[in-house]
Amino acid sequence: MKEYEGHLYETVESWHPVIIRSPIEFYDKIVYLPCWLRDHCPNADEDYDAWCYPDDDLLTPGHRTIYFFRDPEVATMFALRWS
Repeated sequence: MKEYEGHLYETVESWHPVIIRSPIEFYDKIVYLPCWLRDHCPNADEDYDAWCYPDDDLLTPGHRTIYFFRDPEVATMFALRWS
C-alpha cells in the first residue's frame, strides 16, 4: 500500500506517481497510450499500476488517472509525454 496526497493505493510503496488527464482524442486514448505503456513497461503490472484519481469518475471525459511506475526514468518520460 502507498499513501499519496492523503489517499491509499494498492501499489508498491517505492513506486513513483504521475497524474495525468485522460486523453480526449480517440487514438491517443485507445492506441498511443497503451502502445507507449507496452513499449516502456514490458512487464505490465510488474512495471506500473494505474488508478482513477479520487473524486473523479471514469466515465467523465478528461478524468484524471494516477499511474505508479517502478522506474523513476519511465515515470519522468511518461510525465513529459502525457501530462
